[in-house]
Amino acid sequence: MKYAALIVLVAGVAHADDRQPVTLDQALAAVNAAPAVRAGTYDVAAAKAGVDAASALPNPTLSLGTNRLTARLAAAISIPLPVFGTVGAARRVAAAEAAVTRGETDRALRDLRHRVIVAWVEVSRAAG
Repeated sequence: MKYAALIVLVAGVAHADDRQPVTLDQALAAVNAAPAVRAGTYDVAAAKAGVDAASALPNPTLSLGTNRLTARLAAAISIPLPVFGTVGAARRVAAAEAAVTRGETDRALRDLRHRVIVAWVEVSRAAG
């Protein structure tokens, strides 16, 4: 076990000196794998799912109750009926929120790419 850890440590040190310059294309390609970009993608997918959920009808409810004195069991079913365009309005609100989420994600991606380009240029200038 000690030897395996030593081999891994030596292999890591041996490769630490193998520096290769990063091209701008490589840096921009790495932006798509950034956690912030992936999180934004998931936010957009969740917002799209919210649009589908907003167009669904409300769930029915079932209520049960008992009375110890009269030994009766009572049951009630409630089925909400959306009227006056409430489902359509909820769908439009969810679609608007999804569009905002998509726009924020796109802006965050452009901002991240801009920061990567600026950092790459600064590093390139400093390296000479």
